[in-house]
Amino acid sequence: MYRQAPAAGASTLPMSNDPALDASLKFLGAQLAAGDIDRPHYRRELAALVQRALGCSRVGLWQIQGDSGRRVMRCLARHDEHGGAHPGGDEIHEHQYRDYFARLVQQGVYVAHDTATDPVLAPMFPSYLAPHDVRAMLDAAFTLNGQTFGVVCCEQLGRERTWALAEITRLKRWASMVSLHTARLEREPSWWEGPLEVV
Repeated sequence: MYRQAPAAGASTLPMSNDPALDASLKFLGAQLAAGDIDRPHYRRELAALVQRALGCSRVGLWQIQGDSGRRVMRCLARHDEHGGAHPGGDEIHEHQYRDYFARLVQQGVYVAHDTATDPVLAPMFPSYLAPHDVRAMLDAAFTLNGQTFGVVCCEQLGRERTWALAEITRLKRWASMVSLHTARLEREPSWWEGPLEVV
């Protein structure tokens, strides 16, 4: 049923329904654990899987590093609705957006149906959201042993979007599955680190 995706290009993982999506994600984690794919490949496939499942404009995978109050989010990979994988590189600093970081870490998810009117995101709107035309955002945290080490960020460009409860629940479940992949590999999520390039 499955076959390994090529190093570049479109994902070959099945996308028909929730059980198939969960199976695809489990298979991806098994490939990573077995050494059949590397970390950039895993991130590229994961971003493509989530983007196509939720039908949003693009999905980014971000790493979080640093101590509380001085944490930095760095984008490691992106996949957009046109089937494109893009390198990351953007950075978001906690000292600039403390309320967003606090909400994400405490609740494990951040939901914004309209970024332009969200008071927590007001500091981020002119510096990141408006320049990228991000009008709605759904984020879920990756955690291990109580440590938040990454985020999957689903963005809707150009228009507002009301995220359904089912979509929020699905993304949180997938984030938990990715965190489990981390726990199976090693106690610290250093495997999530690696080159910023995704192609």
